[in-house]
Order: sequence, then C-alpha cells, then structure tokens
Amino acid sequence: MKIAHWPLTGALMAAFLPAHAADSTAVYTKGGANPAAMACITCHGAEGEGMAAAGFPRLAGLPAGYMRKQLGDFASGARANPTMQPIAAALSAEGSGRSHGDAG
Repeated sequence: MKIAHWPLTGALMAAFLPAHAADSTAVYTKGGANPAAMACITCHGAEGEGMAAAGFPRLAGLPAGYMRKQLGDFASGARANPTMQPIAAALSAEGSGRSHGDAG
C-alpha cells in the first residue's frame, strides 16, 4: 500500500476499529472477522483507486470525516446502497464490540 493511502486506512480505523492500529490494514485488505465485513480492497482496489467500470468509487484521498459519515450512513440505512449497507453494518458492529470490550 502506498503511503498516500494511509489516510484512507486511518479513516476506516478511526470509524470502526479504534483500539487496534494494525487492524485497519487488515480490514482494508482482508475484511473483518464477520464474513459480511468484506475487504474494501475487493471492490475499491488495492490502492483505493476504485473501479469506475463496475461502479465502485475511488476512496483514496477522501477526507476521514467524510468516510466516517458515509460508512455510518450506509450502516444505519440513511444512505441506501444494497452492497455497502451490510458491509458497513458488519464493520460497525465489529468496531462497537471491540471498543466496548477494550474499555473494560
């Protein structure tokens, strides 16, 4: 992964997996523990470049706050997308569980 794409990884980390820095790269490249939490790389490319022909947008370079909001909106259903909704919900559920588990 290029250094320029670490902000994307950081955004995912900040949004869903705040306790483990190493997990952000793992989620982007391998997905979460929940099978529904697919790896971002699957659709958005190894460098976050997206796949325009398939309709998967570029993620690289997007502001962290924007990423957090969009992922949260997908997870809650506020932003409708039949592909992203279950993935974001699974990532959100994993992040919530880890945050609460680490606090205690």
